[in-house]
Formats: sequence, structure tokens, C-alpha cells
Amino acid sequence: MSTTAIDWDNTIQGERRYDGYAAYSLSKLGVVLMTRGFAERGVEAVSLHPGVCATKLLAAGFPGSLGAPPLLGGENEVRLATQETVENGAYYDQAVPARPSRLARDPEIGRRWCQLLQSFG
Repeated sequence: MSTTAIDWDNTIQGERRYDGYAAYSLSKLGVVLMTRGFAERGVEAVSLHPGVCATKLLAAGFPGSLGAPPLLGGENEVRLATQETVENGAYYDQAVPARPSRLARDPEIGRRWCQLLQSFG
């Protein structure tokens, strides 16, 4: 997946080719799209980027990269989950409201994503 388009013929399973970073990026985009889809259907949901944390995934994908302690990412999740009010369907970066990517804001991409997931039953 590039930052400008989704290859709809190679989306969920990496049918034609697989790239770990692209798959990870697509999964994160999918979380934001599903959150928006849930909110549009009246289900209260938010998505969160907890921050870059020093996890096994970070070490495997980006050797030598530094991240915050995983506990900090967990604290961001708890902070958001216990806030009195949150904006339904919103995206948060470290428990602070943020603007998601252009792809995540595109209603046509959101519609196609939900259709794609529904095709899996």
C-alpha cells in the first residue's frame, strides 16, 4: 500500500505480494476506517495511536529504533478510555484528538473498506 492509494486487488491477504510494513500500515488504516464506520452506524467507537513504543514488533520491523516504554502506550489507552467525553468516531494520537490521514478521511475508501470486510462474512 502506498500513502496515496490502496491496491484493492491485493488488500487483506496480500494475495499477489506481501510486504510486512505495508500490511501493518493497512491494518492501522483499517482500524481508523472501521471506527468511523461503527460511529456512522451509531456504535460508540474511537481509534488511538498510543505512540511509538519499544515492543518486539518495533524491534523486528525497525532494528535499532527507540520507542517509549510500552507502559506509556498503555497509559495513553487508559487515559482515553476513562475520559468523561470523547468524540465518537474520532482518531486520537496519544489520547489527544488528531486528524487522521487523507485515506482515513476519504468516505469512498471507508465505504469500500466496509464492503470488503462484509464480503468475509
